Amino acid sequence: MTYLLDRSNRRGGKAAPVFLAVLFFVIVFFWPSIQSTVYKTTEPVTKRVFELIGGVHIIPEFMRIYFSSRSSLQQQQQLLQSRVETLENHIAEQDIRLREMYSLFTDAPSTKQDYSIPVVASSLAQDVTRVYATLILSKGFGEGVEVGNKVYLRGRQIVCIIKDVYAKTSQCKLFSGFGNTVEGVTASSSVTITLEGRGGHYIANIMRDTNVFVGEKVLLREDQSFVLGEVAEVFNNDQDTSWHLLIRGAYNPSASSMYYIEKSI
Repeated sequence: MTYLLDRSNRRGGKAAPVFLAVLFFVIVFFWPSIQSTVYKTTEPVTKRVFELIGGVHIIPEFMRIYFSSRSSLQQQQQLLQSRVETLENHIAEQDIRLREMYSLFTDAPSTKQDYSIPVVASSLAQDVTRVYATLILSKGFGEGVEVGNKVYLRGRQIVCIIKDVYAKTSQCKLFSGFGNTVEGVTASSSVTITLEGRGGHYIANIMRDTNVFVGEKVLLREDQSFVLGEVAEVFNNDQDTSWHLLIRGAYNPSASSMYYIEKSI
């Protein structure tokens, strides 16, 4: 009995290599005919497996986002926003340098300025009784803030000028406050215009057929490294003696959170 069982096992052990060899030769010789069938069956399965494997790395990020506290997510958001604003300010400064280099080879007036590291401040209070006329900022003379310092947002978008300075705070008068006027110049055609504040935006009148277009930046005339806003609308009624501009200012009370005070040198 033991002899017969051992003989049967030896036959089974020889059958497996023979079966694999036959299967190998069948696949090799008949591969062109069975290739399409194999691909149709295995390709979707293979893609799905690799998609599942590739999605495994998302699990730690998913756990970090959906199980983190709200305060930590807000801190990360503020950090990212600060980095974005820093990059936008760097780009604006590089744009100033390009303007200075351009002025060396043209007849355009030079706008070269000396710059210092700005003071970063936040808004403590807003005067809404006069349609956003003033701001109270979180920095004062202890940080070197002085009357007349310019205050701007990301990308050197100027919004106000320091009016009063206290120990730890300062008051800023908005350029776009209702009734305030400021001289500006268009970025492309260098047309000088007088902007009148309307609480968050400006209006201005220009001569007919002036080369001004929607989306054009309007710079501060006395220091053209600062941006006052962008042309939002051009009302060019041919029956009027002049055209009218609506210029959207940089300041937005619901979105502006970080301010930069340019100190005097």
